[in-house]
Amino acid sequence: MINPTRKVLLAGTFVAGAITLYFAFPPTPPQREKTVPVIVQKEKTTAAPSDDGLAAINALAEAIVAASNANPNHSAKWDDVIRDLAHRYPAALRTNIRDNELSRTARTACADGCHDPFVRYLAFKYDDECTQLSDEFHARQGLAIVEELQEGAYPAVIRAYAAKRSYYIWRDVYGYQKETAVANLLSDRFWQATFDSLHEPVIPEWINRPIARMLLFLWQGSKADRDRVAATLEPEFVKRYGDCATVHYLRSAQAMKNAWDARGSG
Repeated sequence: MINPTRKVLLAGTFVAGAITLYFAFPPTPPQREKTVPVIVQKEKTTAAPSDDGLAAINALAEAIVAASNANPNHSAKWDDVIRDLAHRYPAALRTNIRDNELSRTARTACADGCHDPFVRYLAFKYDDECTQLSDEFHARQGLAIVEELQEGAYPAVIRAYAAKRSYYIWRDVYGYQKETAVANLLSDRFWQATFDSLHEPVIPEWINRPIARMLLFLWQGSKADRDRVAATLEPEFVKRYGDCATVHYLRSAQAMKNAWDARGSG
């Protein structure tokens, strides 16, 4: 006669063995009917030629260097530094990965007396992202950088990012009741630089896409504002890049926000 405890052990061993066999030889799933994907033929658009990334990085870098050379405060002492940063910056935009060497180089150059607004923006960007300093000094510093980038005709994508970042710092410092004229100026600069960037032939869609997203986010307070921004942005992207990812993002973001608004908070 088998001991009851041994019966339990034997049963447990049997179950464990069955589970092992199941996972070692799982049952064959039922065969599904094969389907042929439907291929939708799209109309040809006036999309810009596809870029390999490197060409766009080099073109934007050269535009930054050219603007720096034309700056009234240009100093040949910083040429090598600016050229290095001018290539690192769009490369970081491409990968969306922070380049610590870029930040370190920009901050060191500023500490050593470099006054180029592009280099100063990179150091300002680091302070905002890594220290989150929002005081009057940094608010005024951001405004000065935006103005100098504008006067120096630096690439619009840099002017757009600088204006957006400066706008948010300004709002953090002064709120929505004080210094509203400057806040409006910065938001206007952000808006204009975004559309200027869409008309720069060297700027690919992947660089302008985040700016469009940020612009839509800035004016998301009311449906009327969102509709106005999307209705202005979408045709410009279609004209420049054709049926691109940004166009579909704008449409889906609008649809999702409108759906939440329709749902209400109940």
